[in-house]
This record gives sequence, C-alpha cells and structure tokens, in this order.
Amino acid sequence: VSAATVAAWVAEQDTSAMLSALNTATVRPGDTVFVPAGLPHAIGAGVFIVELQQPTDLSVTLEWKDFLDSEAGGHLGFGYDTVLGCVDRSGWDAARLEQIVRRASDAGPVTDLLGPDAAAFFRAQRIRGGASLDASFSVLVALEGSGTVSTEHGSVTVGKGDTYVFPHSAGEATVDGDVVAIRCLPPEVPQ
Repeated sequence: VSAATVAAWVAEQDTSAMLSALNTATVRPGDTVFVPAGLPHAIGAGVFIVELQQPTDLSVTLEWKDFLDSEAGGHLGFGYDTVLGCVDRSGWDAARLEQIVRRASDAGPVTDLLGPDAAAFFRAQRIRGGASLDASFSVLVALEGSGTVSTEHGSVTVGKGDTYVFPHSAGEATVDGDVVAIRCLPPEVPQ
C-alpha cells in the first residue's frame, strides 16, 4: 500500500479500508502471535489476549477516533506525516504471515511462546505445574487451574485470573498444581 493511501486512510479515519487491507490470521486458544514493530494489526472479535509490549510508551495508533482522546495520542505529538514512516506497508502473503504465528503445543512445563525474534524486546513462556523457573523479574498471569509458585522466600497460591509480579530477588521458583499461566519476562540480555 502506498504511503499516500495509508496517510489518507488515517486522515479520514477510514477504518473499513484499513481493516480490509489486513490479512486474517486464524488463531486458536494457546496460540501466540509476535507482531513486529511497525506492522499494522487489529484484534478480532472473540479473541481474548494477554498482550506483551516492549517496555516503552511509544505506540502509533492508526485508528484513533472513538478510541483515543485526540488525534495527537495516535501520533505521539510528532504528526502523522512523521510517524507513518514506521508503518510496514509491504505485502504479507500467507506464508510470511504464518511465520509470526506460533501454534500451541504442550512441549512441557515451560514453553517459549514468542521465539528468538522477540527475545531482544520481551519474552513469554507458558508454564504448567512441574515447572522450574530461573530468577528473573516477571509478571505471571494465570489462565486456568490453580497451583502454587514457591521460591526460597515463600509460596503464593495462584488461580485462574490472578496476576502476580515477581521481583528478580525472589530467586528461582517452582510451580506445582494444574495451573496454566503466562510468564511475561523482560528482554534477553545479550552475553
């Protein structure tokens, strides 16, 4: 899509044109999608997500009307003429689109959800009972079941819908029970 076309859609807030230019990726419970920076995307009806974002407050919003308080929030105060340069306007065929979708698998008590392309920005793991977790700052979101997360400093009971923040100082942890959770982690530190 040309830069002029995207700029016109945003200026006119032509949501239907913007949405019709996107490809549809069908997801099932447990699937994950790594959306690279600059890739326009929308979350469809019936999809309930845990969304991780790079630790920044910079986000360009193409569709701002009835969503943000003002147009300025969509372009971070820089103007759309400046920020629309970050938008990926290239064509994505089905094979390219499928590369950013990771299908759910039960690979074990700890499953990497986003893969190496995301690790420089943020990481996520699906954890289950029996998991051994390394020491790290993390946010744990329980999706189903219940269980216990134990560290050398104590234990906490987690159940569906609970969210916990664990400081790095909590140390290594173990997970017991039938809980299934998403563990959100900071970027991987290069060595």
